[in-house]
Amino acid sequence: MEYISVPHIALTILTSIITGGFILVLIEIGNRKSRENDNYKMIMKPFTHKLTSYFRFINWVKGHVQYPQEKSNVEIKFQNLMDSLGRYGSMAIMAGDDYGIDHFSAKQLNDITTDINNLWYWHNKMKPCNLKWGNYNNDTEFINRELGVLNPEYLLTPQNIELIVNVSSDFYCYTYKPIEYEIALHENALVIFRKQSLFVLSSVSYVVVFLCLLLFLNLPQLCLQLSTILAVALFLFSLCIITTSTKKLITTQLKIKEKRNTISLQFRIFIKKWKNKIFHIFTKH
Repeated sequence: MEYISVPHIALTILTSIITGGFILVLIEIGNRKSRENDNYKMIMKPFTHKLTSYFRFINWVKGHVQYPQEKSNVEIKFQNLMDSLGRYGSMAIMAGDDYGIDHFSAKQLNDITTDINNLWYWHNKMKPCNLKWGNYNNDTEFINRELGVLNPEYLLTPQNIELIVNVSSDFYCYTYKPIEYEIALHENALVIFRKQSLFVLSSVSYVVVFLCLLLFLNLPQLCLQLSTILAVALFLFSLCIITTSTKKLITTQLKIKEKRNTISLQFRIFIKKWKNKIFHIFTKH
């Protein structure tokens, strides 16, 4: 093969990889991301609507809860949770709209819903329960409006402390838990798509830079061949990542992360153990 034909072959391969390869891969990644966002929106829109209604419900009912003058630790924790969750309701009332589907991260939602479930937990710890329900606030209409969104059956239930606990427990068990996995899956999927896009864009940048070098430099034949092979390898790897299911990539990523955390923990334990040994050696002397 003459040297003069190598740049021509390399140029043909590289331009084909960009126009008919990486660009199509980027489009497919974008399509996957759009489908994921549409699916997530269908799941989260009803959830955030109920979550916002729950927050507003807590904001309205927290003023009805009467605490004893000498509050126990359990009653203090219950009150703190009511105030914390009620603040989200106050902000929603002021905004006049539901929270956005991306307003809370998966971790924040997990923390919030854990607090919601803890209302039931701390109430269950109250033996006896010294909390009372006061009817001095004229906001029954607002409470009923939110109860109708959460579950119309609550409208047939007397408004009391047990109603707060039951609504909180049901929300955690029957509204949040069924979609908990989907929220974490979506967050990890976006990370996967971001990494895939970054990899493909980096590969495109490499090919573009190499094409620019071909215009100005007379590169050695071996360099041309190896660089072209590398570009082809990057393209083949790009095809592999879009032909692999997103769930499988997420599972692999989580396993790698878990393994890395285990190794890191073992390494810290090993270092700490040797530090203690060295310390004992020096203290003996």
